[in-house]
Amino acid sequence: MNPPAPIRDGLLDGVSVARAVRASLRDHVSREMPDDSPGLAVVLLTADLAARKYAESKARACRDLGMTCTLHDLTPWVSNMRALGKRLESIASDPRVHGLLIEHPLPPHVDPIALYAHVPTAKDVEGISYANMGRLMLGRPYMVASTAAAVIRILEHYGVQIAGRRVVVVGRSNIVGKPVAALLLARDATVVTCHSKTPDLATETLRADILVVSVGRARFIGATHVREGAVVVDVGINFEGGRMVGDVDFEAVRGKVLAITPVPGGVGPVTAAMLLSNLVQTALAQKRGSETL
Repeated sequence: MNPPAPIRDGLLDGVSVARAVRASLRDHVSREMPDDSPGLAVVLLTADLAARKYAESKARACRDLGMTCTLHDLTPWVSNMRALGKRLESIASDPRVHGLLIEHPLPPHVDPIALYAHVPTAKDVEGISYANMGRLMLGRPYMVASTAAAVIRILEHYGVQIAGRRVVVVGRSNIVGKPVAALLLARDATVVTCHSKTPDLATETLRADILVVSVGRARFIGATHVREGAVVVDVGINFEGGRMVGDVDFEAVRGKVLAITPVPGGVGPVTAAMLLSNLVQTALAQKRGSETL
């Protein structure tokens, strides 16, 4: 394992972490799968332009690492869940597809849990199927939600101690809050999960050695929420006047803490890299015939 990277200017730079992950993946793919590159299928269920741009960025990232990516626009089927499920199963059955991702946001009427029941566990690169979430909660993860995995990778890349530390996670979503809490517990942290019904949030966050924030509210966490010397991981992506900002008031908090992830340039790039890491993992498992969980 490489030695921890130094923290410079109090920043946990996600761009550097993502670059290291991608370099490792590129070598791994060329060595282990020279004749059968990993294939990702990205499903679009909405005409949302941002969703399409995110999907196209994933396709470019795949090509850069010698992988393949196909986009599938299934918006004509979103009004019929049965037909949509069959289409997902058909895409997943293609042996050239090693991982299937459903781009967000989803249409309001679509139940994500019911949707992912049509994605084979072995090809669930997002790590949010019943089986993958269950394995994570039991301490035997296979695929892990890429954003949650990104939080851990950033902390480990910079040598931030997790074992024995008090970590407060603000947010309890299925794709960030719950899985990141499970990953932290598995690394021997004492974990407190806070949410919209938590009374006096600052009382909890001020006790955190490490604070992970994922609530979807711009600059929700300010200087009064963090203690001196804490480490802050801001998972939030919000837009104010066309400018991307996090869930943490970066300028107010930065001078008080030991280290913080910026937005943009923090968790986001690492999330994209960890998704591709999941794809490589599923592709290798299927190549070796060990994809049945």
